Amino acid sequence: RQLSQLLIRRSREKEINRLLKENSIIFNSTQDLLALIRRNNLGSYTYVSVNNIFNELTGMDAESIIGRDPLDVFGPEKGREIVGHNDDCLLAEVPVSYEMEIELPSGDKVFQVTLNPVRMEGETFIVASAKDISEERSNQERVEYLSFHDQLTGLYNRHYFNHSLRRLDNARNLPLSLIMID
Repeated sequence: RQLSQLLIRRSREKEINRLLKENSIIFNSTQDLLALIRRNNLGSYTYVSVNNIFNELTGMDAESIIGRDPLDVFGPEKGREIVGHNDDCLLAEVPVSYEMEIELPSGDKVFQVTLNPVRMEGETFIVASAKDISEERSNQERVEYLSFHDQLTGLYNRHYFNHSLRRLDNARNLPLSLIMID
């Protein structure tokens, strides 16, 4: 009987170790930043774990964030913003997404952040994922700039003129006059 229980126990331990290894592979293989955040109470959170890409995306040592509060990690201003989004997620009990611009040791970044509330064994957690969209944002801003400016001179173009004319053509701005000089 003891041998049978020992074999069952070893089998379960192997299965647990296999599942832990698989979860670690999944958690650390994504190109997005992942973090598990524990809610201490409303307005107070602690980072439980972060994935391997965290260091690369932020320039911050992953070990230095674990066990710390967002206010400690990201400073009072950004920390309060993060805590506010965390509170919103948990109060609404639905996933919350937002964009966040932040100055980091790795440089200025823009992240698309998604927070998911999780309740487990009487505790409340947030699973946070963040995608670096800095390059996409920069490209979008460049396209917007070029749509209103001449590429060679940098001056406003006809598209900007037409856009501004439509924007100004309302009763509040009347009478509206236009002088063109060539």
